[in-house]
Amino acid sequence: MILSYIRSKMPVGEPKSVIDLENQKIVLRQGTYPKEGSREFVISCDTFVHNVIKRHGIVTEVFQISQITGVTLEMFAHHSGDLFIYGERPKFWGKSLEFNGVDMFVAHAAYTYIVAKRQDDHRNPLKAKISPMLVELKRQLDEGEFDEATLENMRKHNISFIEPKPRTLPSVPDHEIPSHQPPPVISVADELLKLKNLVDAGVITPTEFEREKRRLLG
Repeated sequence: MILSYIRSKMPVGEPKSVIDLENQKIVLRQGTYPKEGSREFVISCDTFVHNVIKRHGIVTEVFQISQITGVTLEMFAHHSGDLFIYGERPKFWGKSLEFNGVDMFVAHAAYTYIVAKRQDDHRNPLKAKISPMLVELKRQLDEGEFDEATLENMRKHNISFIEPKPRTLPSVPDHEIPSHQPPPVISVADELLKLKNLVDAGVITPTEFEREKRRLLG
């Protein structure tokens, strides 16, 4: 069922995209939000909400995640992009939202959530497409290749990523370095923790995590 209604109350609070951990929802907003004509996607649990700011209020449409039959995440130049979510029941509908800057990772979280939520629906499989450019940028984020100012901005948005480790190690006097050092031993627990972090960051799906866990545990 699709619900559509108009709220007279205008939005309040910070006009930024955010992964709202406390309320368990993802909020993706256009850079012009809350100006008239701007859009907002709110994804939480089993619902997808599309809001459009109008002169006299907010036009809201509510969809069930199960109604979504396709999601496309495109990236363009200068870290801008577009998230397109659509369905085919009861008739075709589609909602598009343009974003820029670090909001691309909020869009990535929304895309990843929808894919994970719909992955077990084999009767009505989801059509999903993501830009290779964003996949690469997500890898760079998790590898700690972004500058600290950018990472701090992402923390304010609650964007999940693997916190980068220090790039340099404390110096050790030459006489304290053994002539032969055995390779470091990486425990199964360490590997599982890394995989769990990748799931939390949206890099791999829960299904991939379970497959790798079974492999590690033999």
